[in-house]
Amino acid sequence: MNWNPSQALHRLGTWLTGRSDRPKRWRDSRLESVREAMLVSLGTADHENAKAVVQRIRYAADPDSLWYLRGDLLAALASTQGEQAARLHLRNITPLFEGLLPRSLTRDSRFPR
Repeated sequence: MNWNPSQALHRLGTWLTGRSDRPKRWRDSRLESVREAMLVSLGTADHENAKAVVQRIRYAADPDSLWYLRGDLLAALASTQGEQAARLHLRNITPLFEGLLPRSLTRDSRFPR
């Protein structure tokens, strides 16, 4: 058996974070799907808060950044569509993060209710 310490550490890190060795192209495609879903949910909201959220979503560099922007998205949607509709949008967006984030971050995620 060929044992490589760096490979073992990589596998341990992958297991601990829940991230897999998925191809970068797959990850980028999924990231863009999440980004597009978030932007579509905002629609043509024209108030300043929504504009700021749109900019942060567009320029978010990784899935973690988009994950943490869900709260801002919820606030922007709630101000225009009401809280119940905003939570429904987020309920549909949250599963799109599966496979992009550590399991510990998304496991039992009940945001939003």
